Amino acid sequence: MADIETLGILDEIQALVSDKLQVVSYKWLSRNFLVPSNTAKRLLEDFVKKNESQLEVIYSLSGWLKNNPLAYHIKLVTTSKLPEAKEEFGDDCSVQVYSVQACVPKDPSVIWNTEFIQTEELFKEPPNVINCLRDNRFCGVSNSYVKRNTEGTPVIKTPTFQEKKAEQSNPKPEKVKDVSNGSHRAQVPEQKEVKPVPHKRNTSNSKQKETPK
Repeated sequence: MADIETLGILDEIQALVSDKLQVVSYKWLSRNFLVPSNTAKRLLEDFVKKNESQLEVIYSLSGWLKNNPLAYHIKLVTTSKLPEAKEEFGDDCSVQVYSVQACVPKDPSVIWNTEFIQTEELFKEPPNVINCLRDNRFCGVSNSYVKRNTEGTPVIKTPTFQEKKAEQSNPKPEKVKDVSNGSHRAQVPEQKEVKPVPHKRNTSNSKQKETPK
């Protein structure tokens, strides 16, 4: 990002925080100025370095807890509670600026209320409008088989002739059964068990009764 563009965004942050008393999080900043999340975090860090004494900062800590190494934890804390919160995490704890604001709100929901409203507005735009949430442009995970048309409905990509041919040349093995332990393997074909049909027993008396003379 060019230095002139960066300075312009930093001036915008200054106006939002000082004049409009808005909470500016890295998510809101990323969507509003169409920059990746990591770029938005770096912009907030640069803004904090220049104006730390004039604002309040909310930090995001993420990592493994010392008292529970199997639990990955994410915590939001103010500047005054940052050293204490770091003691709860291991050495590889990640610390990043989550948001900047003129003062810490009493209601924690105010911190993410601005980005929630922004999300609602983006999703309420007409279906033919492309925005950063609809195309998920800043996400590191993508699926080449799924695309979106102008109406906003998902379009499933059909397999090409080469993909169909490759699938036909490598068919899946038939379902087989190992008669020794019942597990499925690829050596012994599964055969249906044939039960013997019981013969009907003749219940009538084979010996004829002699008639008296």
